[in-house]
Amino acid sequence: MIYFSIEINMENQIHAGDQNVQQIGQNNADLSAKDGTKPKINLWMYISLVLLLLLIVSLVGFSFILKSQKSTSITTPPITDTLSPTPTTIANTEVGNTEALPETDTAEVSYGLFYPYSDGITINNSRPTIVGKIGQSKQSYLTTKFGIEKSPVSGESEYFLRFNPGRAKNLEVKIDDSTIQNVYGIPQYPTVLCKRINLNPDGTSSYDPQTGKKSPADDIFTSENECFSQKSSDIPPIIFFAKPSSQISPGKHTLTISNNGKVIGSMIFTIDNKFKLPTQTIAKVNQSDNSSFDTADNCTEGYYYDSNSLKIPLPTLNNRNLFFGVSFPQAKEEYGSIKRRKIQIGFGGNHFDLFFPQSSIFYDGKSFRNNALISEKALFLPKDHLFFTDGKKANPQQLSPDNGLNIGEYFEIYPIDIGGFEYRGYSIPWQTSGSSGCDG
Repeated sequence: MIYFSIEINMENQIHAGDQNVQQIGQNNADLSAKDGTKPKINLWMYISLVLLLLLIVSLVGFSFILKSQKSTSITTPPITDTLSPTPTTIANTEVGNTEALPETDTAEVSYGLFYPYSDGITINNSRPTIVGKIGQSKQSYLTTKFGIEKSPVSGESEYFLRFNPGRAKNLEVKIDDSTIQNVYGIPQYPTVLCKRINLNPDGTSSYDPQTGKKSPADDIFTSENECFSQKSSDIPPIIFFAKPSSQISPGKHTLTISNNGKVIGSMIFTIDNKFKLPTQTIAKVNQSDNSSFDTADNCTEGYYYDSNSLKIPLPTLNNRNLFFGVSFPQAKEEYGSIKRRKIQIGFGGNHFDLFFPQSSIFYDGKSFRNNALISEKALFLPKDHLFFTDGKKANPQQLSPDNGLNIGEYFEIYPIDIGGFEYRGYSIPWQTSGSSGCDG
């Protein structure tokens, strides 16, 4: 642009003495012809104009690109890693009367192992809780108390043999060659009635109100040893809890259960830290769906119900990939919540995740409604050994009377798969009776 201005001024100065500026502009062709030179002024003018246009286009293009980049940097959000270690929302799907649950609150770490279970189970927890069930018909692994207590069935004073939760004795749990030092247990149900009720061949009996005698007379066992031996088929199994003190390496391992050094059972399991199950299909059930869970009447003969014993129903869902935990929501706003209100069982400073398999596994394929085996009673938990995951003492929510009914306590049973996925929205809501010890 500067070069163009200089050229014009020089031409004007050369011809200033002969003609004015207007004449030079009008007769530059004649002037060029007179001095014999070509019209350089037009060539330089064209070159200068082209350069000027190129410069303007370049400046405009550069300015546009700069503004565009600046605008992009302001309006485009930064790219971040959106992957989560746990799924949070999956669309519900329905298959017949079942639904696949969408939500979880955990990092999907397996709760642990249940014994007995089929060999080959795989988990992703290197320090799993071990929950197991074994019989006590030949000896007790727990401390006991024998004495007279008031029966909730007859209302009379009866001899009972009570089994106390606590450290298991003469019971050894090993993983491979490593023995777990602290093993604790609870009875599946708290007491045994130390009496055999006799009936006539037609299943009846009679009672004389004047003498207070029953015919045929019942057999009453007045000592602990006699009660244990005569009622061996009614002695509750022990539910034991253990946990290795250190992490276990990935790969196959053997869990062994022994009594005084004699192996009474074993199972094989595998630890794979990357193990994960696909979302399981689960049926929605509630307390009114009698065929969806197994539980027995607290007043079935032989039970002794007290305020510390919480009866737990177990679902009949036919899925061996599922365990079931217990949750104590403390208000209606917390119904369905697992993360804040799930329950552990504790003995001293040792707390364990609480989970059980479906009823067909826990009760060895038997159902309360298909047989009268007194040894297959409901599962009871001692409330004074239950804790929230933060270590605080846990109690079920106390409910107020509703529509004239004395409803006692509320809790929930929720499904977990063996890979650690906790299923929300598929819990079994459960209410106990506050008006009677018999809340079948």
